[in-house]
Amino acid sequence: MEYRNSGIASFPAQVIDAKNAIRFLRKNAERFGIDTANLFVWGDSSGGHVSLFTGITTGQELDEPDSPEVPCTVSGVIAYFPPTDLSVLKDAPNTISKGDANSPEGQLIGKKDIAANIDLARAASPNWYVKPETTVAPVLLAAGTRDRVVPFAQTDLMAHCLADNGKTFEYYALKDADHGSWQFWTPQMLDIVEAFIRKYIK
Repeated sequence: MEYRNSGIASFPAQVIDAKNAIRFLRKNAERFGIDTANLFVWGDSSGGHVSLFTGITTGQELDEPDSPEVPCTVSGVIAYFPPTDLSVLKDAPNTISKGDANSPEGQLIGKKDIAANIDLARAASPNWYVKPETTVAPVLLAAGTRDRVVPFAQTDLMAHCLADNGKTFEYYALKDADHGSWQFWTPQMLDIVEAFIRKYIK
């Protein structure tokens, strides 16, 4: 599925698009031969960010559904090197982001400086939606320890957030891997993803 990028629309348009795409698949399941009991979302980088939101915010305030009667629930989430807390993304020592209005995260919140708009940055960060009472689909996280675009610390923050709130997740730190580098696409890593999906198939 595709969603409007930050050059077209600011957050939460991306999450709304993803959820409406899931609703479309559910509404047209017979036409396309879709098993609606076993829908998983998988994305990397900004796609991982959107995937996390779809698995964390079902029924929450980010919904503006095209079809409100159709659920957008998923059975699991695979998120490769996702941004998870935009308010601190620029603080990692190895990041290239400046957190200004022209940075990727600044554009996402409407071309605004992150430091001057912490509330907006947190509202666009999946970490801030995970609470003990939140229903969260099982999550597989993977990130490279030398990621220079989305710092490894971002995935680490999400892993700790999920753990602290008692959620089900798996977490893989790929030594020396950079943003989107080959280590994420090896047969061994894809076997891990397949095993995760099979584990949560209903």
